[in-house]
Amino acid sequence: MKTDVSKIETNKRLGIGLLGYGTVGKGLETLLEATASDAFFIAKILRRATKANRHDMVEDIDSLLKDPSVDIVVEVLGGIEPARSYVLAALKAKKAVVTANKALINRHGDELDACAKANGVALRFSAAVGGGIPYLATLLEVKRHTQIQAIGGILNGTSNFMLDKMEREQCAFEEALRAAQQLGYAEADPSADILGTDSLNKIRLSGVVAFDRWIEFESIPCEGIAYLQAEDIQFIQNLGYHIRLFATMCRSEDGIQAYVEPQLFNVEDAEASILANHNIAWFVDSMGERQALIGQGAGGLPTAGNILRDLMQIKEKTGGMLPEGHTKLVANNTKAIHQYLIRSSKNLKSGYLEALSEVKWIQGNRIYRITKAMDVSRIHALVQTLRATEPIFFAGIQTKETL
Repeated sequence: MKTDVSKIETNKRLGIGLLGYGTVGKGLETLLEATASDAFFIAKILRRATKANRHDMVEDIDSLLKDPSVDIVVEVLGGIEPARSYVLAALKAKKAVVTANKALINRHGDELDACAKANGVALRFSAAVGGGIPYLATLLEVKRHTQIQAIGGILNGTSNFMLDKMEREQCAFEEALRAAQQLGYAEADPSADILGTDSLNKIRLSGVVAFDRWIEFESIPCEGIAYLQAEDIQFIQNLGYHIRLFATMCRSEDGIQAYVEPQLFNVEDAEASILANHNIAWFVDSMGERQALIGQGAGGLPTAGNILRDLMQIKEKTGGMLPEGHTKLVANNTKAIHQYLIRSSKNLKSGYLEALSEVKWIQGNRIYRITKAMDVSRIHALVQTLRATEPIFFAGIQTKETL
């Protein structure tokens, strides 16, 4: 069943039912008042009982959904539950939904999209990837005219802020993390940012939009920056590289390659120039041309900007975002091959690791190795095995051929 977007009155000032009133929720309220008050207004806000201290705030989802002034529901709660239950209830109440929740769409996108279609309303999630960058909307537009061959970039503003701060100020990992938390870029529990999970959710969601394929979670190798130390940053800079958390998917003759990992970039690479909480999100078209979008990847106002774009799309009678007839696929990284930098201690004894090494440096108790070119899945699996002994750090080394 196709989405019946005719239920939205384009000439009417539309009321927003806002689920969540944190950094993004407040950012959306500010943005609407400043730039779109003639088109939208906050009708109701769902908050916990102890925090519902305004006349437009309610404590339960039923009160919000039954309010006749609510035309569209915006979910910025984060997490899976109760967000999933609330979004399903909104769709069943025939309210269009905009969400910034990449974890929710990754885990339950098909269920929610089916519910939206069954009830003739739109489900949109542009803000789930890229913060303020209109990346998913761009992918949807581009694929109307050409086949997308590859996607990728720096998709986590928190980790990029931390890496940039560590590079420029030579500070410890813990100090960079505290600064990110103080600025509202990182949550009290930063696991999703530093373990790479956030980037994994974003590249997987971008993949279904670009390639009409959900790539199975467990088949995507994922490494974050949690094992990085200040001494590693210094060593990497001495080699002439910048380190960034990189995520990518691309077509190959064997299917779809997909992975998330720290990578080293030369100073002339675009990724090396992405500073603070900014993202770069790019795609390669059927002619081999790479086009990139750059902007803030974390923060309330940037994310609110993408939510507002989705609100305007709904007002203009544009439907949902998940492609029709998409399928599931296992990632195949046998052709995703490049060199790696690995840091271990002198105490680690691994003949296999020695055999893979092309160059080796010894600095105190640390050994840095550059490996032979090897496929992504192989090195990720090897490091996980070796971490039973010690906290190894590794990063891919980017070349023009692997971009």
